[in-house]
Amino acid sequence: MKSKSTQERLASEQDFFDRESAALEDRNLVIKPHTFERYRTAHPKPGNFSKDKLFSLIVPLDGKKVLDYGCGHGENSCLLAACGAEVWGFDLSPISIAKAKRRAELNGLADRTHFDVAAAGQTSYPDQSFDIIMAFGVLHHLHMMLDQVFDEMHRLLKTGGRVCIQEPVANSAFLRGVRRAVLVALVATPVERQLRY
Repeated sequence: MKSKSTQERLASEQDFFDRESAALEDRNLVIKPHTFERYRTAHPKPGNFSKDKLFSLIVPLDGKKVLDYGCGHGENSCLLAACGAEVWGFDLSPISIAKAKRRAELNGLADRTHFDVAAAGQTSYPDQSFDIIMAFGVLHHLHMMLDQVFDEMHRLLKTGGRVCIQEPVANSAFLRGVRRAVLVALVATPVERQLRY
């Protein structure tokens, strides 16, 4: 069996996320005020979930330009904007981008967010545009082109800026085996692969 090309894999990813995003209604796009507050006031503490920990390391974001790399339907973009950042987000899925724009409107953040349809590793943002680049659970969808993605992040990051990545990882061979053996429906795209060290 011939392996899929990167373009075929990306087309498969786009199709999956177009279908997923198309199912979202306005009520699914509204973020509750306590969720905004949770991330605005994030601080380091024992037992933090990884996303809380990540936000605790970057807030406050006033005056910062942030790129949400592979933003999906814009939930994290809106959280970052609510923390004071001016946020750019891009995604391969046009329907996800339409939902991200709608989410920003519904949550009163359209003036702080900018969304584009683009492929990872091929954005047209100018060099050194961003103080922070965030990637929330996107790299395991791009495992076949990580060098290109990291080169782009480096190009887009301002001197002294930060890249923050949150990813599911599968470093335990035992847990990988259990995941394959247990007959539980997984919410996963056909080509994603959890990362390992």
